[in-house]
Amino acid sequence: MDEDPPKKSLRQAAFVSVAFATISVLSCVITLPLAYNHVRSVHSFMHNEVEFCKTRSRDMWKEMVTMQAIAGVPRNKREAYDANPLENNAAVASAPGSCCSCQKGPPGPPGPPGRDGRPGAPGRPGNPGPPGRDGTLLPGPPPKPPCQKCPPGPPGPPGPPGPKGLPGPQGDAGTPGHDGIPGMAGPPGPSGPQGPPGVPGDKGPPGEPGKVINGAPQGPPGPPGPPGPQGPPGAPGKDGQPGKAGPSGPPGDAGEKGADGLPGPHGPPGPRGPPGQPGSCDHCPPPRTGPGYRRK
Repeated sequence: MDEDPPKKSLRQAAFVSVAFATISVLSCVITLPLAYNHVRSVHSFMHNEVEFCKTRSRDMWKEMVTMQAIAGVPRNKREAYDANPLENNAAVASAPGSCCSCQKGPPGPPGPPGRDGRPGAPGRPGNPGPPGRDGTLLPGPPPKPPCQKCPPGPPGPPGPPGPKGLPGPQGDAGTPGHDGIPGMAGPPGPSGPQGPPGVPGDKGPPGEPGKVINGAPQGPPGPPGPPGPQGPPGAPGKDGQPGKAGPSGPPGDAGEKGADGLPGPHGPPGPRGPPGQPGSCDHCPPPRTGPGYRRK
């Protein structure tokens, strides 16, 4: 039976959509890395060009400032950023003077003194001075004691802890302790792993043959016993008849190439050929004449 038209059209639409989706994904996977690589290379090239332009412009400003310093052209702070640098170049070129090959001018005048620095840290206390001279009593009445006696001041704060002292002598050995009360019996431990199997015992004697009791029928035959030991090798058999001759084998590989023989004698000279046609000047270039002349 033929398929329904709606199902067939939906299957074709699904196939076409999957194909277009696959093609678009592959295009993105291939196109995006190429575009990224191109943009990155253009960015790197433009970055190098901008850096080169900055370096060249910086060198030009340095040369202009050096030439102005050598020529002695007065300038102020704003002339370094003047909007018309061509006028500055013209002024430098018209000023007398010469430029040294080292591109370095003489040292400028000393600048204004800088600001005072921060005060330094306090120095270490100095060594004690020499003892003073003994005083002498001046002539006159002795000095009067002070009329007001001040009470002693309060005690100062406690000082820092002193250094650690030396370790004291070792003390005497203490009395030995008494034995503790024996503890209660602990719970039984877990069962140990199973031991290895014991050695098999000796084979018992064979049992008595069976007896028929009360006329019971004979039971089914027992299972076949194990195969017996391998017998000794038999006598060698007689030789067989000779077989037919086999087909001829394929041809062998080609042998190695033999050594070259001795060169033969030179043959007699051949007959002389007919004379060739006379040569022409078709392959030669046309002659050239000097300027002003025309070749006929």
